[in-house]
Amino acid sequence: MGLPDSNDTQHNIILENQLYNDIVQGDFIDCYRNLTYKHVMVLKWALYYCPCARYLLKTDDDTFVNAPYLLDILNHRLSPLGARNLLMCQLSLSSLVKRSYRSKWRVSYSEYPNRWYPIYCRGWAIIYSPDVIYKLYTEAQITPYFWIDDVHITGTIAIKQNITITNLGELSVNESDVPDGKNISYKFVFCLLTKADKSMRKFWSVVTQSDDNMIVSSSTLGSK
Repeated sequence: MGLPDSNDTQHNIILENQLYNDIVQGDFIDCYRNLTYKHVMVLKWALYYCPCARYLLKTDDDTFVNAPYLLDILNHRLSPLGARNLLMCQLSLSSLVKRSYRSKWRVSYSEYPNRWYPIYCRGWAIIYSPDVIYKLYTEAQITPYFWIDDVHITGTIAIKQNITITNLGELSVNESDVPDGKNISYKFVFCLLTKADKSMRKFWSVVTQSDDNMIVSSSTLGSK
């Protein structure tokens, strides 16, 4: 996280970290237009403090991760030893830059002059290999800042570093795609939840009770 706008909140953050040692905090205000700073901070943390990690998974807090199935894919369809040049996510294609003042994602022409964004990752679930983390982080140090982090880091910067994005395809779904919540262990790796507080435990219960975690077929994974 970044810095809160309240001294009381910051005091509580310090107390929690003293108790659990579970917080990474950057020297910037934690707000929507500073998400790119937070994304880069994730990459920096991984580089400096997780040098032996074979993969980095970045998810939003409303994303369910089918952990047994994910491990199955990493170990059998990628490599338990790690991969190279891997940036895996759900792709955003042909995304028009929003100019309306009523839009939360309004971008001015001075911020981004092009009409269309490049192909980039939807940021709610992204898997990186260590070499890609390094490339994205180092390029971010010299590329002019843009506040929509998914576009900036996995689009603009990834293109500059000639990184190919691997599409998760059917491995990433919305909660509405699995309405019954049954036999979900082999349908997806990531699910974007609409009611995370109610669905997270239900999905996890189904996954952990399943006896059949199917190995994904190679045809499920595609790349641009």
